[in-house]
Amino acid sequence: MLYDPEDEFFHDAAPVPSAIGDLLAQMDNVEKAVAGQVSLVKNPDDLQRCIDSRQKFLFHCVEGAFCVSGNENNVDALAARGVAYVIVAHLFFRGLATCDNAFPFLPDPVFSLLNPQQDPATGLTPLGVRVVDRLLDRGIVVDITHSTDLAQAQIFKMARDHSNAPVISSHNGVRALSNYPLNLSREAIQQIAASNGVVGIILFPYWLRQPEQQLTGLHDISLVFQAIDYIREVTGSYRNVAIGTDLDGFIEPITDCQDWAQTPSLVRLIQATYPADYERILCWNAVETLQRGWKGATHRPLLVRHTVAELLRMTNAQLDQLFGSVEPGPIPNGPADGTAIIAPGTDLNPAIAKFAGLIWQGKIFDAKNGTLINEIFGQKAVEAKVYFGPSLYDGKPCIVLDYSHSSAIVEHVRDEIRQIDPNFYLGRVYWDGSPLIHFCLQFKDRIP
Repeated sequence: MLYDPEDEFFHDAAPVPSAIGDLLAQMDNVEKAVAGQVSLVKNPDDLQRCIDSRQKFLFHCVEGAFCVSGNENNVDALAARGVAYVIVAHLFFRGLATCDNAFPFLPDPVFSLLNPQQDPATGLTPLGVRVVDRLLDRGIVVDITHSTDLAQAQIFKMARDHSNAPVISSHNGVRALSNYPLNLSREAIQQIAASNGVVGIILFPYWLRQPEQQLTGLHDISLVFQAIDYIREVTGSYRNVAIGTDLDGFIEPITDCQDWAQTPSLVRLIQATYPADYERILCWNAVETLQRGWKGATHRPLLVRHTVAELLRMTNAQLDQLFGSVEPGPIPNGPADGTAIIAPGTDLNPAIAKFAGLIWQGKIFDAKNGTLINEIFGQKAVEAKVYFGPSLYDGKPCIVLDYSHSSAIVEHVRDEIRQIDPNFYLGRVYWDGSPLIHFCLQFKDRIP
């Protein structure tokens, strides 16, 4: 589960431009940390292969669609990385969907004060509608956890309009047993079942027992069993229930499963209680939902490492083809050596690039603040804003270097870059939206 609290806490509902870059960087960090130990699953076929071969695996999912930085086009960057599902709302209203109070013991009036921009009469905002529509179009499963009833109703309708795409609630309780707005109503459970989706039962006692039981009530696995049995009562089977845990969330779990080391014990307890259905509850319900609703991404093949000399030999069409074939990659950080590609495919190109290098040496990126500054004649000059956005070349996600708020000399300039190798980016330059030249950026820690 990917989530960056710095992009949600201490902000208002305005989009955070760096949020999408922060999330993609988090994906990179996770993948590097597990490389060689756990298989990265990017689509349902990968998932099935890992299950069949009994391999450990992980796939990406996202908590809080504020990560798209206010631009539904950034959903494409998530789809390209194989994200399986996205929880649209989260702890605070961040401009997409109204959310319910998820803070234990926090009175609802205080929660309302913490969300002054949230309108109870709103479910999904216009941005939220566009983002959910894009998620469904791109085959990313939509998760209604944290969304208000009104937002949930809109999501259910949109999912029905997208060939009855499955809807999930990945970690939640049920309102009949724990009467809080955050928990699922009977109607929501029925809608999830009708979409062939699944409810993951949270392992947090607070959301599994009634308000009057919070100080003296149960706090063991029996609370989970009660929620499982209630969902079976509502839906008529155990086909729409799973275990959502939320062990990586802000919770104090049930006594029978305090951390990941105790999950084998949890499995044994569920197996003993539901001998005919435990495999569905623990695995297959969730897997079948992903197989129905998750399109996933293909694995990017390992590329022959590109060089500056190779790019200088390419024609304009070859450079465009390369630019269009790769993902944006993370927003880079730190200094990069720049090479202007002004006369692509000609014998003069290397010499022209060398001369241009006397004028423009490269760029220095500040990924955290979403800015850069150029190095011109050896001096730092001409700043730009850096963010993810759709490319003027093909409409797909890229990293935009926006000079429109810089000096009058360069306000007509827009650069776009995409990663072609680790720490190596290919770029396109535009003037008033018309393409001019290509360039490349080679960062200092790139292995020669």
